[in-house]
Amino acid sequence: MADAEAAQGRDLPNLIEKAVDSGVTLVQLRAKGMPTRKFLQLALQTAELLKAKGFPLIINDRIDIALACGAEGIHLGQDDLPLPYARKILGKKKCIGISVNTLKEAEEAEKGGADYLGVGPVYDTPSKRDLKAILGPSGLKVIREKVNLSWLSGGLMPRT
Repeated sequence: MADAEAAQGRDLPNLIEKAVDSGVTLVQLRAKGMPTRKFLQLALQTAELLKAKGFPLIINDRIDIALACGAEGIHLGQDDLPLPYARKILGKKKCIGISVNTLKEAEEAEKGGADYLGVGPVYDTPSKRDLKAILGPSGLKVIREKVNLSWLSGGLMPRT
């Protein structure tokens, strides 16, 4: 995930380019506190960079920004636009990922037509302020065994 806040003022497109050159094959762009126009400018710049390199862009939360910059998809949290409405707006060709923290949420996302899940956190993570319940490896395993969708995980490594 390319997070504008986590970049702490550093040149995010430059960081994204370095990540892609190092083997990253998909970028999820996140800018929770950024004004819309500034986020759009960042998304357009990122989309151009990734398109030139042949890699997809996923926009976090903002379906308007995803459409405006031609992103391949969107990643939505549990409090964002509900999946059926996002699918109605984006159509079947765009990718939609859903953040989940429980088996019930994962099953609902699968039933609703999500393309992938963002599962977590597995361990405590400093990247989230509003941390949900920690799943642990056993919680992750239950979701993996019961839900037939691709997934990625945040908070995958324990703090030391």
